[in-house]
Amino acid sequence: MNAALLPPDTIVRNGKVFRKLTVEVDGKPRTIRRLVSMTREEAKKTGSDYYDHTYGWIRGGVKMEKEHPLVEAETLRQAGLLDDEDDEDD
Repeated sequence: MNAALLPPDTIVRNGKVFRKLTVEVDGKPRTIRRLVSMTREEAKKTGSDYYDHTYGWIRGGVKMEKEHPLVEAETLRQAGLLDDEDDEDD
């Protein structure tokens, strides 16, 4: 995978591209990872994020990040985006 073609602030793990987001959980900042697709069509199908060079990050392939509402900790846990241990390996 060519690093020059990757969206900004992304990491590659096991051949998949992720981006890190800092969210507030129970009053503390926590880091979560979201899957990134290289096309908007793929992002829509998989619910992953897509980077548009004009509009910035598109969450789930359908909604601009600045329009995306904040999510509560329990919602993140149920979606598998947050566990009870800090993410210190990156």
